[in-house]
Amino acid sequence: MTRTGSFVGTIDYCAPEQIEGRAVDGRTDVYALACVLYECLAGTPPFSRPSEVAVLNAHLHAPPPKLTRAAPEIPAALESVIEKALSKSPLDRYATCGDFLTAARAAAAERRIDRSRLAVSVTLLLLAAALGAAGALGLRALLAEDGGPQVVTTTVARSSGPALDQLLMQSTDGRTLNDAAYALMTAHQYERALPLARKAARTAAKGSVTRGYANFNLGFTLLQLGRCSESLPPLRLALKLEAPGQRRFIRPEIKRARACSQGAASAPGP
Repeated sequence: MTRTGSFVGTIDYCAPEQIEGRAVDGRTDVYALACVLYECLAGTPPFSRPSEVAVLNAHLHAPPPKLTRAAPEIPAALESVIEKALSKSPLDRYATCGDFLTAARAAAAERRIDRSRLAVSVTLLLLAAALGAAGALGLRALLAEDGGPQVVTTTVARSSGPALDQLLMQSTDGRTLNDAAYALMTAHQYERALPLARKAARTAAKGSVTRGYANFNLGFTLLQLGRCSESLPPLRLALKLEAPGQRRFIRPEIKRARACSQGAASAPGP
């Protein structure tokens, strides 16, 4: 403890500047706290290695590992927050642990969609759009009498929303249906989102994270459409299914639905 160039700390959580014997401050604690949060979510420290020397070297030189590889259900926004907190340079981190935790809470609260299926849903939407356009594509070839170059005229019509919805409704994957419903909700197209949200809540695997999300999305959609009494059962079910940390987001919607169904509110909130 008195030797020049040494430091006191647990190597799994030591910041690069601490290892190198440079000046430390609150941002060193931000790095350590990010290591702890990563371990809480992934099950192992971010720079786990076979030997102490390898761990120290990883802190100094290895990029932060991708949290979503170890825990795919974690929101991408939270991964970005932890990566910032694990920056090698203190200047690139959050200024305080309070700032870090505020950003982490906000990132964790943003997602109401199963990220692991988002790419599948986007692909399906793009495929549906392509099929709709292809079905409306008219081709006409006009050949000159002398065998000149072929002239092709095309007319492309926009694929309609209902056609896309019908294609998506053919899916029996609750996660895909929930993602599609969520995408429509973010565009405030609640009437279109409702059938997808209903089927998502019905088909999502029992005990899965998606089932909780799907029931919340169904209840929220019904509430936005002014169907307050109908929104209460799925919202209450979501309260039971989702993680305890999500209850503070669900309870206000249940309260709003109760007030609305009792005539205290004549229209859905913003």
